[in-house]
Formats: sequence, C-alpha cells, structure tokens
Amino acid sequence: HHAFWLGGFFSPGGLVTATRQHCAQRLGVALDQLVPVLNLVEAQTKGQAMGHGPGETRGFLVSGLVLEGCGANPSTGELELSEAARSTLGPAALDWVPRAQGQAQVQAQGGSPGQGQAIVEVPLFLDDSKAVQLASVDLPAAHGLSSRLFDQRGAALVAWDAGGI
Repeated sequence: HHAFWLGGFFSPGGLVTATRQHCAQRLGVALDQLVPVLNLVEAQTKGQAMGHGPGETRGFLVSGLVLEGCGANPSTGELELSEAARSTLGPAALDWVPRAQGQAQVQAQGGSPGQGQAIVEVPLFLDDSKAVQLASVDLPAAHGLSSRLFDQRGAALVAWDAGGI
C-alpha cells in the first residue's frame, strides 16, 4: 500500500472529504455520524493500514505529517512531551469511524489504555500558516499527561511542511 502525501495534493481538503465519503458508504452511515481517527503506530510504516485481520486494511495511509508542540511515541502512538518544536511522523492511517466508536478506538490505540488516559483533540492544518484546518483528530496522551498540557503547548498536525523543502 502506498501512502498519500496529503500536503502535496492540489486540494487536500477534497481528499479528506473523499475518504470520509468512502467510509460512510462502506459503513452505511451518514457523513455527520463519522469522526476521523488517525493511527500513528509505527506498524503503519510496514504498509499495513488499520485492519481487523491479516491482509485486511482499513483507512488511508498518509505521509509527511509534522507534529508540532509535542512528540509521539512510535510504538504506542501516544502523544508525549518533547524538547523538539516539531517532528516528522512516519506514515499514519486515516480512517473515519462512527462517533460512538471513535473514542474507544483512540483509547485502544494507546499503549496504556484505561481509565484516566487523556484524549487530545489535535487540529490537522494544511500548512504551518495554520490558515486552513483540514480536520481535527483525537489522539491518546501518554499515561499521566493531561490534554490541557498539549493545548497549552499548541499541539497540532501539519500536512505540508514548507520548511522541510
């Protein structure tokens, strides 16, 4: 499976919308009932999107995402504090799931799921100007860290890193 460089599309918002429409049709639900889930786990680098069994894939691999204001543990996909202002992530799987399943799936993605694990709402911007927001995704925080801490640090995902060119 090949990863899409989201920031390289002429209309990345169109790709995000198309992935949402595809998932709504596949699941037989209304668009407004779906929430985005982004899986940052290192296993994605092996070309396997989210799935339920061997060879079964769900989601769309996206590459080139930059995480600002924090870091991500490549083994668990959990957000953690970092001295680096920004870091480039490996391929991640973008999927859309029914609202009721969204938070449960995000908690299951974390390496230390359980009560008290914070879920951080992270905006996904087109570029580092942060003028265009493509989506907002929930990501698990490392155990013991509050979502407020990431809000204060301005945690965000950027699809196109002009500074990296």
